[in-house]
Amino acid sequence: RSLQLAFWSLTGHCNYRCKHCYMSAPHGVLPHPATEWCLDVVDQIAACGITRVSLTGGEPLIRRDFLQIVDRILERGIQIDVIMTNGALLDEHILDELAARNCRPEIHVSYDGPKQWHDWLRGVDGAYESVRRALELCRERGFMTGCNLVLHKGNLQTLRETVCELAELGVGSLKVDRLKCVGEGASLTDYALSAREEYEAYLDYIPHYVEDGMPVPVLKLADLFYANKGRFRVDAEWYPEGADYSGKPLSPSARVMVYLGPDGRILPYIPMADQVDAIERSFPTFDDRTLSEALSDASFEGFIGMTLGDFLEHNPGCASCAYRNRCGGGCRARAVVESGESDVLGVDSEACQIFLGGYYDRVKGLIADLQPAMPKGSNKEGCGC
Repeated sequence: RSLQLAFWSLTGHCNYRCKHCYMSAPHGVLPHPATEWCLDVVDQIAACGITRVSLTGGEPLIRRDFLQIVDRILERGIQIDVIMTNGALLDEHILDELAARNCRPEIHVSYDGPKQWHDWLRGVDGAYESVRRALELCRERGFMTGCNLVLHKGNLQTLRETVCELAELGVGSLKVDRLKCVGEGASLTDYALSAREEYEAYLDYIPHYVEDGMPVPVLKLADLFYANKGRFRVDAEWYPEGADYSGKPLSPSARVMVYLGPDGRILPYIPMADQVDAIERSFPTFDDRTLSEALSDASFEGFIGMTLGDFLEHNPGCASCAYRNRCGGGCRARAVVESGESDVLGVDSEACQIFLGGYYDRVKGLIADLQPAMPKGSNKEGCGC
């Protein structure tokens, strides 16, 4: 492996009260680390040869020492790729200070549709106006922007409208996922979509995306569909069928990135950050070892060493599946949740839904049908990004 990127939650606290927060930041369940602790983490990141970080929270901009941490990161020769924020505290001062340091990360915000639904999910009146102001300010200052959208039964019918709104605000990328009922969101089951409902909504929307001129250049619809400037793919697809890929890694992203939590938890990647009871406790923390030691720990070595062959041996039914290579075992974080037993080699039923449920073939067919409407130079059937 060659670790390149650290996703780092600078705090477990937030100035919003998001109804679905996986780390329960509105109640400060996870800590707000001291400045010296954060500066030491930066030094440890640099000592491991990691050259890029993405900063998140909680809300990272509530930290009064935010720019002090940024300075230490830059002093160590580390690039800041992304700053994830709700936008409320993003102002001219922050952007000007970043620009003065020749630091221009992508500013990534949450945008959950019309005012009614954005304010509802974020738990704060005026959140919609704040996030639009933040996006407009970034465009004025020349900062690239991206967004996350949490899809649920309330805003399901506003997806097309929302993508067009984001295009008008100059947003370059958008990731859409359905509401997950974890953390603060455990009580939101009445608003939650099933995987099937989510995927059907995406199949309905994809033709509109092309019809509207692909208004946001980079679009990720869960693991079902990924568009990058007119080049489309099914994002859940890993390896082609017809050859032996059993030696390929089961979690390739864990070989290039690591997630650092505000509680000192060190995890293979960020989707595992909301699985506290299921898996987190099996990985090391800054309390008992350095980052370098943690990344050489048996828990990490074992996780990144898992192969597709290990998964297929653990799940004989998957070994005979016609989609075993394309599926690649699915997502380990989802599999852990479904198993309820910290089974990192468990089955990810959402991947089964995509492939065995027919959605893979339907999206591939849809891409082929839409090809005549695509701008010249965009992808052909089967072409990845």
